[in-house]
Amino acid sequence: MNIEHTKCPNCGGTVFSQPVSGSNQPASTVDCKYCGSQFRVRNPNYQPEPVVHTTINTFTANYTNITEPSQERSSGWRNAKNGEHKVARTLGYVVGGLMVPFVIGMWVAVLNNVPDLPMAVPVIFTGLMLFFFFLARMSTRELKRRGL
Repeated sequence: MNIEHTKCPNCGGTVFSQPVSGSNQPASTVDCKYCGSQFRVRNPNYQPEPVVHTTINTFTANYTNITEPSQERSSGWRNAKNGEHKVARTLGYVVGGLMVPFVIGMWVAVLNNVPDLPMAVPVIFTGLMLFFFFLARMSTRELKRRGL
C-alpha cells in the first residue's frame, strides 16, 4: 500500500492517507483527522488513458451552388400561394374583428380598477389583435401587388 502524507490546507496539520481512488481518477479526497475538513490530493495510482492516434480518410463531396435560385418553391411571404394569402387575409380580419369588443372590455375593466385583472392582460391581447389585423393587411397588399 502506498501511504502519502500531505498538509491540510485548512489547519496545516500533517495528514497521512491511503489513496482510495482507482487508477482512472486523477485526484482523491482525504479527511483531515485534526479539523475534519476534506480536501483533494493527487492520486499516485492515476494512469491516464493512452492516446490513440487515428487517421481520417478524406473524401470528395459533390455540392450544388446555392447562390442560384432554386426551381422549388421556397418559404417566405412573397412566395406564398394566392390561396394562402386569401386565407390569411380572411382569418386575420375575422379573428382581429372578434377580438375588438373583448379587448375594449378588458381596457374598460382595467381603467375601472377591477382588482383581479393586471394591466399586462389587455396590453398582450391588444398586441395580439393588432397582429391579426397586420397579418390581414399585409396579405391584402400582397394580393394587390399580384393584381388579384
